[in-house]
Amino acid sequence: MNKILVIDLGGTSAKCAVFADNKEMLLEFKVKTDITNILPNLKTAINEQLTTHQMLWSEIRAIGFALPGFLDDKTGVVTLASNLGWKDFPIRQEAQALFQKQIFIINDANAAALGEFWNNSDQTIHSLALYTLGTGIGGGLILNDQLWTGATGYAGEFGHGGNFQNQFPCSCGLKNCIEPLSSATGLTKLINRKAKTAPNSSLGKLVQHQRHPLGLGDIKPLLENNDQETIAVLEQGLEPLAQHIATLIYVINPALIILAGGVTNLGPELLAIITRLVHRATGEFLWKTFELKISALQDKAGMYGAAYYAFKNLNLL
Repeated sequence: MNKILVIDLGGTSAKCAVFADNKEMLLEFKVKTDITNILPNLKTAINEQLTTHQMLWSEIRAIGFALPGFLDDKTGVVTLASNLGWKDFPIRQEAQALFQKQIFIINDANAAALGEFWNNSDQTIHSLALYTLGTGIGGGLILNDQLWTGATGYAGEFGHGGNFQNQFPCSCGLKNCIEPLSSATGLTKLINRKAKTAPNSSLGKLVQHQRHPLGLGDIKPLLENNDQETIAVLEQGLEPLAQHIATLIYVINPALIILAGGVTNLGPELLAIITRLVHRATGEFLWKTFELKISALQDKAGMYGAAYYAFKNLNLL
């Protein structure tokens, strides 16, 4: 049995697992991210977990890292990962020296796309796009059964570029990205702005009742009860995302579009809103060519994808 250790590294914590090549997750654990000492801290914590579960380092063929931000998968350098404090950081070189294992690195959203592809049971699906809707927005593309990372690994940064909205500027320095409006951050701003400016609305009454700013989880009952005011606010925030998805459909015609991340905890009602908005922005002849779904793996997708990426690069699948 071939085993891969995977590390899905975030600014707060790292999700870690050991996978076998039959997709079985043999071990799973979390490590708190120590920004001042990231890799050594990971090594210490992983040592402890392997020892506890009587697993030897010699059993691990390689390590797959799923990483946030911009990275060059050819040189093994993280160009920019602000929440990790990394700029032009040679992650592959540093990790290989520390772990004494072959290291594979992949953007976390690309890893999630690969994870969904590996986990998908429909063998007729050969192309998909994944959107991660969290604090920010990322993405990944599978084309003809292959991950598409672009010339230097930057493909799939769906949250940035273009001219999709003009309400909120983006932290990347551009003004019209979809991320600041269609992300969890942007949607939360919109629902609280509505609650403040329209105190007699459903959202206004809810915030008065709760006596604290609303989170997305707070509005789920309103959505489930088909509250039209709440739906209208979400439509406003999700319109840029839907326009982006529609553009992507016309560009690459994916068979499957998967939505992941914290925003999707709003459930089938969210999916219905996005599907309706995407249909408005695409010709009816296209509707049967793609399916919109909420991720089945959710926050485990990055770990599955990092494992698959390592196995494939080692020619073990």
